[in-house]
Amino acid sequence: MSRSTAWMCLGGGVILFGLGAQRVWHHGDWALLILSVLIGAFSISALMKHKPRR
Repeated sequence: MSRSTAWMCLGGGVILFGLGAQRVWHHGDWALLILSVLIGAFSISALMKHKPRR
């Protein structure tokens, strides 16, 4: 995964996290929240792997 793709995935994960939190609050549905946390974790992992070394 390229660095720009990882940033886009992280942004999408943040948006999905907000929507998932709203669904948990109103409907008690945890699926979207859990999925957004996994997307965020994989995106952060990809960003850390491609971190430039000094």
